[in-house]
Amino acid sequence: MMSVTFYIADSKEEVNDAEYGVYLEDEVHDYLWEKAKDNRYEFELLLNLDPYDHKQFNVHEVRRLNRICEIILSEYKEPFVIEFVQELHNLCINALDKNKLIFALGD
Repeated sequence: MMSVTFYIADSKEEVNDAEYGVYLEDEVHDYLWEKAKDNRYEFELLLNLDPYDHKQFNVHEVRRLNRICEIILSEYKEPFVIEFVQELHNLCINALDKNKLIFALGD
């Protein structure tokens, strides 16, 4: 099971006050994992998250995550994938604009 939610925050504690998060559903993760066989390294930042832990993305990683979103948006057309990726892309842009980090929290 891949239950991870992305939040904009500067610390793990700040995540508790976050009003909005982007949820990575199992269906989306499994689809991308299967489709990205040849690009797994390129997408590893998104696909290799631990669903039982948290990951703090630094500014460089937020930029990489944003680029992954752009690649997925240009290559995939499935609505359930596009919806998630557009939300994550917007979250990345928002975090970069505010000079904040992104946290991915597993359940």
